Formats: sequence, C-alpha cells, structure tokens
Amino acid sequence: ALRLLERAEPGGPSRVTGETAVQLEDAINHINLDTGTAMGGFQAPWAIEGSLAPQGAEGRRFDLDFSFTAPGPDGAVQAEMRLNGVADFNDREFPIAGSSTLDGWRLDWRDDNDAAARAAGNAKTLEQLRAVIGQAPDSG
Repeated sequence: ALRLLERAEPGGPSRVTGETAVQLEDAINHINLDTGTAMGGFQAPWAIEGSLAPQGAEGRRFDLDFSFTAPGPDGAVQAEMRLNGVADFNDREFPIAGSSTLDGWRLDWRDDNDAAARAAGNAKTLEQLRAVIGQAPDSG
C-alpha cells in the first residue's frame, strides 16, 4: 500500500490536508517491491482510484481500488484488490543528524558494483553519504 500511496501523492503525506480524490493510471511503469529478502511487484498497466484524507496529525486514511496486470496460465490477466486503512507518518527530520560521523558504521551494499558503493568510501558524515547516494547514477 505504501508504494501506491507514494504514487498517489508524490509530494508525501503532509500534502494531504483534506479529503483528496485519487485517480491514477500507469501503462508503462511497473511497481517493483523489494524487502531485501523477497522481490516481486505489479506489472503495468495498473491503476488506482479512491481517496486519501488526514486522520490526526500524523495519519493518513486511504481507501483505494487497485487494478493491475498479473501473470496467468494463458498470459496476462487483469486483477483487482481493495486497500484501505491508516498509514502513520512522522513529518519531522530523520532522527540522526546529517553532521553525524560515519566512524564505526558498517556500510553494506547488495551490489558491490553499485556506483554509490564505490563512491561512499569518501563520505565522512551521514550528510555526505546521502549526497553520494543521491548523485550516483546507478544507485538503487
């Protein structure tokens, strides 16, 4: 649901200040999911329709109908699911300051050939590491 919420409001949950209708279709971009231990996703075309609304200071209620393409025994088929609930978020800075030193940190990369992995060795602070990751052309 979080990936769909990101697509529904790219500006983030703080941009949802009232009841907001959502209608979005994407015929090109797949939704890729990767938990670190499992990978999967939803193939395009897909669509969401529904609503978002604030719930308290740090919650956003969502009610979305999600239709997507799924593999079937005879080729791709259209499937649907309804997603509703409340997503909590914290509209504050990440709790570790950018000026924090990386001394003692162990940085691991799933792909040692990732451009960010190669460039990260020069980063001395969290802010520098964030900049390296954000600038690396092949970082994921």
